[in-house]
Amino acid sequence: MHDLTYLFGGPAHILTLALFAGATSLALRDLANMPHWLVRIGIAAAALSLLGAPALPWDPATLLLPIARGLVLLWIIALSGLLALRPS
Repeated sequence: MHDLTYLFGGPAHILTLALFAGATSLALRDLANMPHWLVRIGIAAAALSLLGAPALPWDPATLLLPIARGLVLLWIIALSGLLALRPS
């Protein structure tokens, strides 16, 4: 039961964050007034999250889980702020 809880709280959560950050970044790169640095950080965060996905069978990848989660959440906060301040 502990492994199942860890799987859904760690690697599975990181995979869904990677899909969200990657897909959103690819969609944002077509917007003209969206900063390119935000798109690059989103793609980098998605790639780092994918590297942390095999954390269950490979223990060294567990170090990437909090780093990737934190980076994606900071990216979401920055994206939300920029979208809220963007003129409509």
